[in-house]
Amino acid sequence: MTAVVAWIFMAGMSHPHASHTEITPAGMSHAHTSHTHASHTGIILGRGHGQGTLGTVAMVIAMMLPLTLANVRHLSLSSLWRRRHRAIAAFLVGYLAVWIVVQTVIVGGTWGLLVPLIGWETAAGIAMVTAALWEVSPIKRQRLRRCHRTVPLAPRGWRADADCAHYGVTTGFSCVTMCWALMVTATAFFHSFLVMSVLFGVQLSGRYQQRPSPGLASLAVLGVCLLSFAALLPHH
Repeated sequence: MTAVVAWIFMAGMSHPHASHTEITPAGMSHAHTSHTHASHTGIILGRGHGQGTLGTVAMVIAMMLPLTLANVRHLSLSSLWRRRHRAIAAFLVGYLAVWIVVQTVIVGGTWGLLVPLIGWETAAGIAMVTAALWEVSPIKRQRLRRCHRTVPLAPRGWRADADCAHYGVTTGFSCVTMCWALMVTATAFFHSFLVMSVLFGVQLSGRYQQRPSPGLASLAVLGVCLLSFAALLPHH
């Protein structure tokens, strides 16, 4: 339910305020700026530090929290019944903390460094191709196995809390090594709700399908990014 609320929030932030108002993404130099219509941009980075931070947190909760269902089940079954909710909370604090820090770095690196240097079109193209190639790479499949790992947990006391938080941190880092390319791509395409939705489907497929299809996932990434390119590029 928390993830559903985050998706609703993201959809609200992606809703255009003025369908014919042109905006300029923050951090892009004039020579490398693509003027885009608000109806296509999704979440515009640079609307304000507070709103940008809130958007980052909401994006992490919406896209990453559903990937922890199997881990949460392990925690619930492995913890004492009376402290299962506490165990899950400690795990999620560690897990989400890793992703919020990583996503903040991704946003800063993309819009603070990469886009002003090479332009949005080039940066988004690199992110799109990288994500598509990453989906079919053998390394990603090896990383995926790490997200399914379980660990022994102390039954009670501060050791149990520490074990759960540590499990959340290690699972978060494993997830980062698996999903980093998709999250960079979502950021490069202005956190477009359409792009995020398709990339989220790719993440769920890789995480929970017994036999995921890397080729189909790669095509889905390319397809939605090319569609977003067509909408975002200026029309003359």
